[in-house]
Amino acid sequence: AVTATVDDFDTEVPVSPATADALLIAVGEPTAVGADYVLNATASRPLDRTVIQPIPGWGADVDLKFADAACLEVFEQIAQSTATLRCKQVGAGLTMVDLPGVRLAKASLDQILTTIRIGTPAFALDKGLVIGIVLDYLGSPAPNFAVTASDASAHIDYLSADRRNIIIGGTSTSGVFISRDAPFKTRFTSNGSGAQVATGYGGLVDGKVTIVVLQFDQPTVGM
Repeated sequence: AVTATVDDFDTEVPVSPATADALLIAVGEPTAVGADYVLNATASRPLDRTVIQPIPGWGADVDLKFADAACLEVFEQIAQSTATLRCKQVGAGLTMVDLPGVRLAKASLDQILTTIRIGTPAFALDKGLVIGIVLDYLGSPAPNFAVTASDASAHIDYLSADRRNIIIGGTSTSGVFISRDAPFKTRFTSNGSGAQVATGYGGLVDGKVTIVVLQFDQPTVGM
C-alpha cells in the first residue's frame, strides 16, 4: 500500500490542486543495468489521485516488492518535461510506505542546467542528475552547510543564491547542491549544530532528476 504527497521544490510547500492536475505520479525501484541505474515503466506502477484538495494526495495498492529503495516519480505533463525522483531507503518485506515527492518546475531545472553547462557545455541528463536542498527545521533553505556523500567518488557542488553560479565550501542562501556523479544508493549527510544530522538518499538514475532533501529537525532545548 503506497500513499504519497508532492511538494514544490521552489516553495517547499505542497503543490496546489491546479498543479497536481497536471502531474503523473508513479512508484518504483531503479535497477542496475551495467554501471547505471534505470527506472523503466515496466518496473513502476502509477498512483491514483486520492485527495483533490486542500493538499493533493495519491495512492494505490501495487504489486511491487522493494529490495532496497522506494522512489516516487513525478512527471509534469508539459512539453520537454523531465521526471523527478525522490527516494527512500526501505527494507525487504515492506507492506506499507508513505512517500514524499517533489515537483521541480521546468523553468527551475532549465536554470540549473544552464548554470552547469557554463562550466560543462556538453552536460546532458542521459545519466541523470542529483539536485538537493538543505532546509532548516522550518523548511527554509539553509546557508553555510556542507554536504557529504557516502560514496567517496561522488562530488558535491553548491549553487549561488540566484542559482546562476557554482560555488564551493557550502550552501548559499538558496540551500541548493548538485551532484553529477553520485551513484544510486548514495546517502547524503549534512551536520548541523550540536549533534544534529540531516540525511537523504538517492543518486543518479538514467534520464531522471533525483531530488534529495536534507531537513534538520527542530533543535531541542539546550542545543
